[in-house]
Amino acid sequence: MSLPDGGRRVDVIEFGDPDGAPAMYLHGTPSSAREARWLHEPATTAHVRIISMDRPGYQASDPIASPSFEATAKVVVDVATHLGLGRFSVVGFSGGAGSALATAAVAPNRVNSVHLGGGMGSPVPGAGEALPASRRIFFKVAASAPPVAKFVLGRMSNRMNKLLGSKLQMPTLAVLELLEGSAKGSQVSAAESFARTTAQADLHAWASEYLEGAGAIGAVWSDMASFARPWSFRPSMLTTPVELWHGTDDGAVPFSYAAALSKLLPNATLHQLEGEGHFVFLTHGDEICESIHGAAVLNGRT
Repeated sequence: MSLPDGGRRVDVIEFGDPDGAPAMYLHGTPSSAREARWLHEPATTAHVRIISMDRPGYQASDPIASPSFEATAKVVVDVATHLGLGRFSVVGFSGGAGSALATAAVAPNRVNSVHLGGGMGSPVPGAGEALPASRRIFFKVAASAPPVAKFVLGRMSNRMNKLLGSKLQMPTLAVLELLEGSAKGSQVSAAESFARTTAQADLHAWASEYLEGAGAIGAVWSDMASFARPWSFRPSMLTTPVELWHGTDDGAVPFSYAAALSKLLPNATLHQLEGEGHFVFLTHGDEICESIHGAAVLNGRT
């Protein structure tokens, strides 16, 4: 779609019930809007409409000149307005979590609830030291030396394409390859079920767009730089209900991060998922979608 304000292009794909309670979905780093495919069945059952957008700079969505969580949040609100939505929920997975929270800060009177899955964002007091030292260093490099960070990201993207590009002809294997590293506990069987029951064309698009997302060096860099900066808003000022869904064995974003963030948010619920890894939407999509629908009913949108 082209937004009325300046004609900004944003690519959007929808899942779930088209007449259901609306929820804007913000994908991880890197990835694409198609990532939300794993919530299609739970959303359909719970009567939830998942509106998933390629975040700025990913796929064909226009980049933002001065990227930040808040700048992305304003695009989210603009998309919701363009679609005629009044109130809506926001779902942020992994690297999309910071922008999801920022949306509640930018439009507190329109956001019913926020759901963070394996959420990463700007540094949180008491949690930053839980991140691997190499990642903390890279975040700082992204913020202070963009050319160096972009060079490293380009090398990483090339290596990923070499490893996974040839497997795209076997979509089930390609998707399992992407999920196996960070799936833990019950997520392992859930990932296998997702990869074996989803249509091959959907899996091929899911995996190929993930690789394309990794190649969006500018967008990945802007995410990394945003991770290294403090929020411009105070989490303690957010009154919107926030549910954090986080595995205790998450190797991508340590559980202590979610635990520390939940203490800063005045209206937070922390779902401590014992023995699980990063891909919590594979195992808790039903609960998340039911909660989204419940928040809509509570706010007068049935």
